[in-house]
Amino acid sequence: MNKLIEIQNMGFRVSWKLIEIGLCGYSYIAQQLSKDDVYEYCNERLLQEDEETDNCIKLICQVDNDGFTKTLHDLARNENSNVQLQLRKWRAFLLAETLESVGEDYFQGLLELTEFWASVDFPSDSPHLYQTESTQEYYTQAMYDTLAEKNQLWVKDEIELIISQEKTVIQT
Repeated sequence: MNKLIEIQNMGFRVSWKLIEIGLCGYSYIAQQLSKDDVYEYCNERLLQEDEETDNCIKLICQVDNDGFTKTLHDLARNENSNVQLQLRKWRAFLLAETLESVGEDYFQGLLELTEFWASVDFPSDSPHLYQTESTQEYYTQAMYDTLAEKNQLWVKDEIELIISQEKTVIQT
């Protein structure tokens, strides 16, 4: 499924900055989208006929890469959205995706969770506990279960907080 549609299904507003970050990468978020993903999302948006219809048409009509990229950058620059909030949406989405794909093997699960948090530069609000004790004490089923639960709760709370903060920004 298209990542932008999945993000929208999480309850997030899909902004042009979010799309730009996903297409180009930014800070700790690597490129997540292709131009085709953006086209597919815009085609879906056209069915809604809302305030973004004209912008979607403007973007879809760009046939060359330079025109497409310039139009997307212009749309992102001209909208009222916070870059840090868009980065947090991507982080929450990617963590949710990681938690869904982690298998039953606790050793592999701990490695994947640590790898995820390393990929987003170990933010201070991370629920992840890093290996401070011996390998035998850290790489256990109990530690994996604890961290998987903490990460699930964190992503649930982060989604709710982002949605709440975005509503506040839109209303002001």
